[in-house]
Amino acid sequence: MKDKNIDFVARHYEEGRFSEREGWKRLGIVSPFRRIFVRVAASVAGVAVLSATAAIVWHNYAAEAPQSETVPADTVQETAVAPERQVRVLDFENAPLPEVVEKISEVYGVRISEVPAEARDYRLSLHYEGNARDLVETINELLATNLEILE
Repeated sequence: MKDKNIDFVARHYEEGRFSEREGWKRLGIVSPFRRIFVRVAASVAGVAVLSATAAIVWHNYAAEAPQSETVPADTVQETAVAPERQVRVLDFENAPLPEVVEKISEVYGVRISEVPAEARDYRLSLHYEGNARDLVETINELLATNLEILE
């Protein structure tokens, strides 16, 4: 038994008669080459958009970054910080208040007034990093005293 379809194709086949591109067009399907072209174009457009976005972000970041200037050494001026504003580190372990006041005066170079008469009865354990004004305020809060820095 012979297959009639194969016989028909074998009788009517001619070399070069069938065009693949024309066949795809008749079926309403785009050729594979066209699909590849669209994919490449989309990829190129995507890369261009990402590059433009990166350039904008970098430009905005560079504009916001602080610009450092080089200053010649002979024009540098030192700004004097008041002694009571200099940051130092102090440690006290069960220290009497007169000893604390003396250490603050020694380290920061300031004088402290309004020390209570019964100052020996006050004890302080503290690790502190900061300036004299803030330290005196902290001691006043902790011990309920009224110490003041003399100007």
